[in-house]
Amino acid sequence: MVDLEQVRATRRTILTLTAVAAGTGSGLAACSANPLDGNWRVTGARGPDASLPAKANMKISGDKVTGYDSVNAFQSHLVVSGDQLSFEDLAVGAVGTVGDAGAGATFFHTVIGAKPRYRIDGQSLILSDRGGRTLELARQ
Repeated sequence: MVDLEQVRATRRTILTLTAVAAGTGSGLAACSANPLDGNWRVTGARGPDASLPAKANMKISGDKVTGYDSVNAFQSHLVVSGDQLSFEDLAVGAVGTVGDAGAGATFFHTVIGAKPRYRIDGQSLILSDRGGRTLELARQ
Protein backbone atom coordinates (compact mmCIF):
# COMPACT_ATOMS: atom_id res chain seq x y z
CA MET A 1 0.00 0.00 0.00
CA VAL A 2 1.27 3.51 -0.89
CA ASP A 3 1.65 6.06 1.91
CA LEU A 4 0.19 9.26 0.43
CA GLU A 5 1.88 11.49 3.04
CA GLN A 6 5.28 10.03 2.12
CA VAL A 7 4.58 10.62 -1.59
CA ARG A 8 3.57 14.24 -0.89
CA ALA A 9 6.68 14.86 1.24
CA THR A 10 8.91 13.40 -1.47
CA ARG A 11 7.19 15.55 -4.11
CA ARG A 12 7.69 18.71 -2.00
CA THR A 13 11.39 17.85 -1.58
CA ILE A 14 11.81 17.34 -5.34
CA LEU A 15 10.05 20.64 -6.10
CA THR A 16 12.23 22.49 -3.57
CA LEU A 17 15.44 21.02 -4.98
CA THR A 18 14.32 21.87 -8.52
CA ALA A 19 13.65 25.48 -7.51
CA VAL A 20 17.07 25.75 -5.85
CA ALA A 21 18.80 24.27 -8.90
CA ALA A 22 16.98 26.68 -11.23
CA GLY A 23 17.96 29.68 -9.10
CA THR A 24 21.67 28.88 -8.76
CA GLY A 25 22.49 27.04 -11.94
CA SER A 26 23.73 23.98 -10.06
CA GLY A 27 21.62 23.63 -6.96
CA LEU A 28 24.81 23.21 -4.92
CA ALA A 29 25.75 26.83 -4.32
CA ALA A 30 23.73 29.31 -2.34
CA CYS A 31 21.93 31.92 -4.43
CA SER A 32 23.68 35.30 -4.03
CA ALA A 33 21.87 37.89 -6.10
CA ASN A 34 24.03 40.95 -6.78
CA PRO A 35 21.76 44.01 -7.04
CA LEU A 36 24.22 45.61 -9.49
CA ASP A 37 23.98 42.73 -11.98
CA GLY A 38 22.09 43.54 -15.14
CA ASN A 39 21.94 45.89 -18.10
CA TRP A 40 22.05 49.63 -17.33
CA ARG A 41 21.50 52.59 -19.70
CA VAL A 42 22.75 56.09 -18.88
CA THR A 43 19.78 58.44 -18.59
CA GLY A 44 21.23 61.49 -16.86
CA ALA A 45 24.40 63.43 -16.09
CA ARG A 46 24.81 66.23 -13.56
CA GLY A 47 27.62 68.28 -12.11
CA PRO A 48 30.64 70.23 -13.35
CA ASP A 49 31.09 69.87 -17.12
CA ALA A 50 28.12 67.49 -17.26
CA SER A 51 27.49 66.04 -20.69
CA LEU A 52 25.02 63.23 -21.29
CA PRO A 53 26.80 60.33 -22.99
CA ALA A 54 24.25 59.36 -25.68
CA LYS A 55 23.44 55.65 -25.85
CA ALA A 56 25.99 54.88 -23.12
CA ASN A 57 25.30 51.65 -21.30
CA MET A 58 26.92 48.95 -19.22
CA LYS A 59 26.29 45.34 -18.36
CA ILE A 60 27.39 44.17 -14.93
CA SER A 61 27.72 40.46 -14.35
CA GLY A 62 29.45 39.60 -11.09
CA ASP A 63 32.83 41.32 -11.21
CA LYS A 64 32.80 41.91 -14.97
CA VAL A 65 31.59 45.07 -16.70
CA THR A 66 31.20 45.62 -20.43
CA GLY A 67 29.58 48.51 -22.19
CA TYR A 68 29.61 51.49 -24.51
CA ASP A 69 30.57 55.04 -23.44
CA SER A 70 28.87 56.79 -26.43
CA VAL A 71 32.04 56.56 -28.54
CA ASN A 72 33.90 53.36 -27.60
CA ALA A 73 33.24 49.92 -26.24
CA PHE A 74 34.87 49.24 -22.86
CA GLN A 75 35.36 46.46 -20.37
CA SER A 76 36.49 46.39 -16.78
CA HIS A 77 36.84 44.36 -13.62
CA LEU A 78 34.45 45.65 -10.92
CA VAL A 79 35.39 45.79 -7.25
CA VAL A 80 32.67 46.71 -4.75
CA SER A 81 33.73 48.01 -1.35
CA GLY A 82 30.79 49.12 0.75
CA ASP A 83 29.01 51.76 -1.32
CA GLN A 84 32.03 52.47 -3.53
CA LEU A 85 32.81 50.99 -6.95
CA SER A 86 36.23 50.56 -8.54
CA PHE A 87 36.35 49.97 -12.29
CA GLU A 88 39.76 48.31 -12.49
CA ASP A 89 41.79 47.17 -15.51
CA LEU A 90 39.63 49.40 -17.71
CA ALA A 91 40.11 48.71 -21.42
CA VAL A 92 38.59 51.19 -23.89
CA GLY A 93 38.41 51.16 -27.69
CA ALA A 94 40.69 53.45 -29.68
CA VAL A 95 38.21 55.76 -31.45
CA GLY A 96 38.87 59.43 -30.70
CA THR A 97 36.53 61.54 -28.62
CA VAL A 98 35.28 64.70 -30.35
CA GLY A 99 32.14 66.84 -30.20
CA ASP A 100 29.15 66.12 -27.96
CA ALA A 101 29.73 62.36 -28.05
CA GLY A 102 33.33 62.88 -26.98
CA ALA A 103 32.28 65.19 -24.14
CA GLY A 104 29.76 62.59 -22.97
CA ALA A 105 32.33 59.80 -23.09
CA THR A 106 34.86 61.95 -21.21
CA PHE A 107 32.27 62.74 -18.50
CA PHE A 108 31.34 59.05 -18.27
CA HIS A 109 34.97 58.01 -17.75
CA THR A 110 35.62 60.86 -15.31
CA VAL A 111 32.84 59.52 -13.07
CA ILE A 112 33.63 55.80 -13.29
CA GLY A 113 37.37 56.48 -13.00
CA ALA A 114 36.90 58.34 -9.71
CA LYS A 115 35.81 55.26 -7.72
CA PRO A 116 32.27 56.58 -7.42
CA ARG A 117 29.83 55.90 -4.64
CA TYR A 118 26.71 54.10 -5.82
CA ARG A 119 23.11 53.95 -4.77
CA ILE A 120 20.25 51.89 -6.16
CA ASP A 121 16.87 53.62 -6.07
CA GLY A 122 14.19 51.33 -7.49
CA GLN A 123 15.25 50.67 -11.09
CA SER A 124 17.88 53.42 -11.07
CA LEU A 125 21.60 53.23 -10.37
CA ILE A 126 23.21 56.51 -9.32
CA LEU A 127 27.01 56.90 -9.49
CA SER A 128 28.51 59.97 -7.78
CA ASP A 129 32.12 61.10 -7.60
CA ARG A 130 33.66 63.40 -4.96
CA GLY A 131 33.71 66.30 -7.43
CA GLY A 132 29.92 66.56 -7.56
CA ARG A 133 29.51 64.65 -10.84
CA THR A 134 26.64 62.17 -11.10
CA LEU A 135 25.63 59.59 -13.68
CA GLU A 136 22.11 58.21 -13.54
CA LEU A 137 21.43 54.83 -15.14
CA ALA A 138 18.17 52.94 -15.63
CA ARG A 139 17.87 49.17 -15.45
CA GLN A 140 17.00 47.72 -18.87
